[in-house]
Amino acid sequence: VVSTQSTGSSGINAEYGKQWYQRRVRAAALLLLLVGVAFSLTEDEMRDYVGGTEELDDEGPDALTDLGEVVKLGFSQGLYTMTRNIGRSVSITCSISGPAPLNLYIVHDKIATYYKNRKRRIFGETIYDEAKPNEMSVVYVIEETEAKHRGIYKCKGESGDGQMISSSGELVLLDPCEGIQCGFREQCVNSRGSGICTCDYDCGLAGGDEAVCTEGITYASLCYLARTECRKGAAIPSAIESGKCESYKEVSAASCTLSGEGHVTKFNGDFFSFKGNCPYKMAEDTRKGVLVVYARTEACGGNLEGNCLSSVTIYVDRIYGFTIERGWLINDNGKARSIQNGETLVLGGGMVSISRVGKTMVGNIENKKDSVLF
Repeated sequence: VVSTQSTGSSGINAEYGKQWYQRRVRAAALLLLLVGVAFSLTEDEMRDYVGGTEELDDEGPDALTDLGEVVKLGFSQGLYTMTRNIGRSVSITCSISGPAPLNLYIVHDKIATYYKNRKRRIFGETIYDEAKPNEMSVVYVIEETEAKHRGIYKCKGESGDGQMISSSGELVLLDPCEGIQCGFREQCVNSRGSGICTCDYDCGLAGGDEAVCTEGITYASLCYLARTECRKGAAIPSAIESGKCESYKEVSAASCTLSGEGHVTKFNGDFFSFKGNCPYKMAEDTRKGVLVVYARTEACGGNLEGNCLSSVTIYVDRIYGFTIERGWLINDNGKARSIQNGETLVLGGGMVSISRVGKTMVGNIENKKDSVLF
């Protein structure tokens, strides 16, 4: 009995295993059939099968890869090393492109003020076009460079997706007077980025405050004395004493001038320069107040960058006044008059005579022994 039961159980298990195997084979065959049908469907059948309504992308799977690429933030124009003379102008520009919104600024260690206690931003001009939201530029212009402007500049950009980039460049500034040898008592001065030897240098910084005396004339400092010697082209032979002159030396004759672009020479030979477009009092008899001379200057030259003398007005005895103007014109107490070469006009009842010699007009105040040349 035991043997028969054992044989019967083994036959049942074998039959069950055969049926299970056949079911698995049929399932696998059905799966392969379905896969084959799927790959044999046309484009229209596939659209109907998935229930879609949009057209398939002809570019295939590569187009899906492009949609996933990240647009990088980059410089269209970065910073670079520039060399300029002190006093010249310079323009620092950088541009970026990338995902909007964009932020762009220039940083320098010694210029501008702290921004949020973190960065020294320079307030340049931002160039942005709403039609091109993925582009931005910033321009920082220095009209007249100074020593403080030298150093490293950094341009920093930020994009809306958090990308950050930085570009740097150095501004090298040179002294235009370096290596220049000047003549007697001359000094080299920086004029708009060019080194020029001149007698017209600043004594406010170079000369100190101690006055000196020589030949009965007091100079505010040795620098002012050196400027006078520079214009004369020779050293003053007399001894130089510290301090102001103690005794007054009567001067029989002296002159002052206004020439060029505001170059003024005083009665004592000292001089200075200034630029302005107004009438200025040039001379006055402070003892009696009977002679006052005014000079008017105005902008001239290309782009009106120069400064020229336009007219001289003289008041005599505070009663009579006349003006000598450009173009050899005379304003005689409000009456316009012209003067020809070689002609002499007598004005104010004989108080003043004005003569023209070539391009020069000479006004003589007869009873004062004073003259004005224009």
